[in-house]
Amino acid sequence: MLQLDELGRLLTNVCNIVPGGLIAFFPSYEYEKFVYTHWENSGVLAKLGTKKKVGYNWSNVFYVGMVFVFLVLLSTKC
Repeated sequence: MLQLDELGRLLTNVCNIVPGGLIAFFPSYEYEKFVYTHWENSGVLAKLGTKKKVGYNWSNVFYVGMVFVFLVLLSTKC
């Protein structure tokens, strides 16, 4: 889980620098759910939520030839 924590810290730091929104792509629905659940339990999502609005989409996903799931970090908090 150390790698997932580090990925969460990386995204949090990137949110401090990037003025607009961010999108993180994951290779499968299952892995995305796994990461999301870990980040929820570890407090990473709460930290990200202080920087950007966190949107989570398990449907409406498309990519030619491969399925990617995404976590959207929007540019403004609501």
